[in-house]
Amino acid sequence: MSKTSKIQLNGDEYTIHRFTIGELERVTEAFQGPAHKVPFILLKIALERAEPKVADPSALEISADELRKANETIVELAGLAVPAANPPAEGG
Repeated sequence: MSKTSKIQLNGDEYTIHRFTIGELERVTEAFQGPAHKVPFILLKIALERAEPKVADPSALEISADELRKANETIVELAGLAVPAANPPAEGG
């Protein structure tokens, strides 16, 4: 499993790292709150150790599509992605 992944936000590429134990605790706490806040919380936590550094993740201007794609990457990198119940058959 990779220890880093790349995400694109507002035309800039960021390298994000797998979550630490402390970060994973915060991630699981986020899932206990309002569902609409989870993507934002996950992104902010991931950007805390991103390269290049992000001074204020809340100030980044991003689209909803960038948020969705970044969260897909973050959840997969963290090992929190749920595999598809019925993956498509190979070859069609």
